Amino acid sequence: MILPMEKALKVENLTKLYKENRGIRDVSLNIDEGMAIGIIGPSGSGKSTLIKAMLELITKTSGKVSFYGKSLERNYVDIMNIIGYLPDKQYEFKNKAIDLLKYTSRFYDLDFTKEIEYYAKRLNVDLNKTMQEMSSGELQKVGIIEALYHKPKILFLDEPTSYLDAKSTQILLDILRELKESKVTIFIASHELSFIHKLSDEIYMLNEGKINLIDEALLKADHKKVTIALDQEFNIRKFQFNGIKYLNFEKNLVSFIYQGDINKLLKEIEGIKMNDLTIENPSIDEIIGGLADDL
Repeated sequence: MILPMEKALKVENLTKLYKENRGIRDVSLNIDEGMAIGIIGPSGSGKSTLIKAMLELITKTSGKVSFYGKSLERNYVDIMNIIGYLPDKQYEFKNKAIDLLKYTSRFYDLDFTKEIEYYAKRLNVDLNKTMQEMSSGELQKVGIIEALYHKPKILFLDEPTSYLDAKSTQILLDILRELKESKVTIFIASHELSFIHKLSDEIYMLNEGKINLIDEALLKADHKKVTIALDQEFNIRKFQFNGIKYLNFEKNLVSFIYQGDINKLLKEIEGIKMNDLTIENPSIDEIIGGLADDL
């Protein structure tokens, strides 16, 4: 079924529109086998919609999606056998986590007990606990195991680091790097830019339904969040210099994301009368907002 000469994943003008005019529009991607692709964007930008539309979990408005040259509509069973999927929200299940995994493994007609035990040990999660007893982080680990145990060729992960602590996040990153080395194609949608950047060959910004490739130089550029309390009314002309993004102001309080040499910034604002100045590392969402201005 798998054709080595075909793209692992090809998306052509994929569109999913809702009545509120939200969704995704004309998304096209060509992904080779073994690549890791990251999709970033703020909440509500369409990341989950994109994955669900590709996997036919929601009805697309238009466009085509193929896996190794085959459409999911005509080859559903074969393709789903090689796909692993971690949704953004985990299932509600009253019984033990191991019971859920044993149940879903029946769809593959193979015994994956060793693989399930391997990932449970690796992620340090007790599958004999009921899922109602589990924390959000433990439930996320169960979802990760379910996406991985059947040895997929293409892996879709929607916000994979949600509820994971730093140690578990690093373990997941190590696992995904190993899978990538074994030619598993990985597609990650997340707002966690730092995690995606450590794994992905290409990173795309999804913003207001449109997708754009992010230049590596933008990702490497240093970003700082600057907050200035002025002792006078805000004058936008004093903040018209290179490097400012995501400019916000309310009365005498001004904040923005600055990209560039911090010494140049200090020279630019030297003549501005200030009551206070704060320079700190921005949140991931704030960096994403700054990147969106460049695309």
